[in-house]
Amino acid sequence: MCTTLRDHIRMAEYQKLKSTELRTFRGVELSDATHIVRINSVDELYKMIELHSRTHLSYIFRGQRSDYSLLSGLQRENLHQMVESNFESILREYITKQHSGKEKTYLLDWSNNIWIAFHFACNSALEKDCYIYAVSIAVKRLMQQQKRVIDYCDNPGLYSSDQKTSKRIISQGSKFTFSHTATSVEQAAKMLLEKRPAYSNDVLLVKYIMPVHLHQTIRQELKNRGISNTSLHL
Repeated sequence: MCTTLRDHIRMAEYQKLKSTELRTFRGVELSDATHIVRINSVDELYKMIELHSRTHLSYIFRGQRSDYSLLSGLQRENLHQMVESNFESILREYITKQHSGKEKTYLLDWSNNIWIAFHFACNSALEKDCYIYAVSIAVKRLMQQQKRVIDYCDNPGLYSSDQKTSKRIISQGSKFTFSHTATSVEQAAKMLLEKRPAYSNDVLLVKYIMPVHLHQTIRQELKNRGISNTSLHL
């Protein structure tokens, strides 16, 4: 089990997004525990970024070029099986496989840096919407209490001895969610809300839809920040 300083700090010490803050965007809907927000303008794009610059310790981020559920590669193939109880003993192997891209695992990639998520979602020539997800660390906390259905390691670089993989992990601010069951991250957020109604005003999981007309602005911001395939060791 991954144990870090963050696991010993109360959630109250982190700033969390509130549902009311997302309602200030024009295109917002709620699906179970997932807020879905369509970013309609450059102003809304920078507003979103500002919100997460204030709350970044409470969330991790993922970028996707296609609209599909938050499931790992092996989950998508319905290969659900129990893994050995000592999760740390297999984490190194999973992370190396995940970053090599040669084998599917039960891990789903995230980053502590929203701009890394933007790179993976929007830095392509595809002329279609892309997607940025932000999930609260509160979701991870509950899942750890329930037999690690979802697990997440704050310092995955400690678990990889492969130099190339370690460079990627560090440069990408890598985080991972882990599931060996059919539970998606969306379902995990819903489970948390059902178990802890006090979270009903908090943003546990948000899916931002980035339309094509914003991609050029995002790519320019990535360039300004020096974020590229080269800098991320891709």
